[in-house]
Amino acid sequence: MRAVLLLSALTAALADAGSFVAPHTATDWRSANYDETANRYSPLEQITAANVTTLQQVWSFHLKPAGFTGRMREDEAVPLVIGNTMYLGSPYGAVHALDATTGALKWTFQLPNNDVPAKRGIAYWPGSGNVPASIIFGSLQGRLYSIKASDATFNAGFGENGVVNLKTPEVMQTGMNANYSLLSPPTIYKNLVIVGAGTGEGPGGSNGGEGPAGDTRAFDAKTGALVWTFHTVPRQGELGYGTGGERSARERAGAKGGG
Repeated sequence: MRAVLLLSALTAALADAGSFVAPHTATDWRSANYDETANRYSPLEQITAANVTTLQQVWSFHLKPAGFTGRMREDEAVPLVIGNTMYLGSPYGAVHALDATTGALKWTFQLPNNDVPAKRGIAYWPGSGNVPASIIFGSLQGRLYSIKASDATFNAGFGENGVVNLKTPEVMQTGMNANYSLLSPPTIYKNLVIVGAGTGEGPGGSNGGEGPAGDTRAFDAKTGALVWTFHTVPRQGELGYGTGGERSARERAGAKGGG
């Protein structure tokens, strides 16, 4: 089965209205959960229970690159719509910008080193000062990217030429080669980019000592500099430390003893 994004008359209606208004209006879908309330509710009323059965496909866009011969990949990402542009991440290692009315491709950003954008979506930041509107997203290799929404070029002042390596010694407590990825889109609050982490199935390294720490972190949207860190699993000396580790130790002892 081909990975295909099917667009109905809902997209056409949204895009048509969005082409005449500024960003951040009701016709935009500016985050994976619609807006900061995360209620995934659109106030648009053009499509109703009475006319939904009359919707027809307007256009489609194939995520799978031409000539790709590997195993098909699942797509879970929610596209963003800002004005008349739709932005979406692809499980084939790219981020695309499309004309929301016609489906025509505006640009493609191919991630380097066979990296893949976060499977559940990307984020839009409207920009500030001399930094333009940007698409910011994590990746399955533990990177945080910032590219210009207009043309997909890197924001050179963000991190190291547009990329922040999230695999720092503070979180990679059991080795820099352990699995660490971003699975969901960042949360954007003013000029902060807030991210969690995917650390695999084992307990966090800060408590159980078996993997990276799943800290929540905030980065400056302009520079990529770390602003703050919340230790999701408390470190030694912090309130709550030891509960998970003690439980894990008992479980391991029980497993070794067979009881």
